[in-house]
Amino acid sequence: MNKFVTIGEPLVVYASDDVDVPLNEATHFTRYPAGAELNVTIGLNQLGCQGTYISALGADSNGHFIRHALAKKGIETDHLIENPNARTGIYFKERVTQGEPKIEYARAHSAASQLKITDIPALDFTDVRVLHLTGIAAAISHEMFQTVEQLIIDAKKAGVTVIFDPNIRPALWTSKASMVRGLNHLAAQCDVILPGVGEGELLTGSSDPEAIADFYLNLSTLHLVVVKSGETGAYAKNDRNEIYQIAAFHVNKVVDTVGAGDGFAAGFISGILAELPLEQSLLRANAVGAFAVQSEGDNSGYPTEAELERFLQEHVGK
Repeated sequence: MNKFVTIGEPLVVYASDDVDVPLNEATHFTRYPAGAELNVTIGLNQLGCQGTYISALGADSNGHFIRHALAKKGIETDHLIENPNARTGIYFKERVTQGEPKIEYARAHSAASQLKITDIPALDFTDVRVLHLTGIAAAISHEMFQTVEQLIIDAKKAGVTVIFDPNIRPALWTSKASMVRGLNHLAAQCDVILPGVGEGELLTGSSDPEAIADFYLNLSTLHLVVVKSGETGAYAKNDRNEIYQIAAFHVNKVVDTVGAGDGFAAGFISGILAELPLEQSLLRANAVGAFAVQSEGDNSGYPTEAELERFLQEHVGK
């Protein structure tokens, strides 16, 4: 059975139903479960991959909403603890027809940000293939940074592949210097890193995908760097100096880009779990990203396994 583990902050997004209306004027919203690691969990679940999502929820309506949404999708919630003294994080998102939507967060001191490694129910890595982590989980608090680092140590001892997506959120860090130092410190302990080109420039000083890859491959344990470059696809280089460049899939209309990077990660990890060649894993990553940008909601557009296979059959080689 394919298995993965991830940890992060679940969020409830209140997405505006009012098109091209500023948030301060919007009056109608639709509620969705969100959060980078939760998006990846949902994406992998859609693709038939079972795993464990670790986090904490407040004892509030938003926490109950997330728990119910995951249970409805058949996602295991045994490692979602409830903190009666904290709230579940939320954010508000504009609905726009062009450009990036404005987002406003209300996540400070959330239940997830207070999560410690000692709070987590016993975790058995025996049958786990992948530990997926992001820089967001590490950024929301000192406690979570320590928790993420301990999970890396435990996973590596068990021979689990650790995949790290920087998923930069500068506002969550005290300074750019601490962000760069913290994220690169974690990256150096992982096996695979998935930065975007812009993230790579912030973290390495270069926007060149090969230079970004070389920077990380010179760190201690990294075996593979996959640089996401949006409309142009993905560039990958491994520690054997093998290079892969996979073009992005064309979509007729971009509806919402939020969650596309998480979709990319879900598609990529699904290929790793299925033991597919790297090129096919990258194709799946680009394809899920393409599905994601064509739908509203951070994760509502992610495909099922059948939908993904049909899409790849129709588009690969064209």
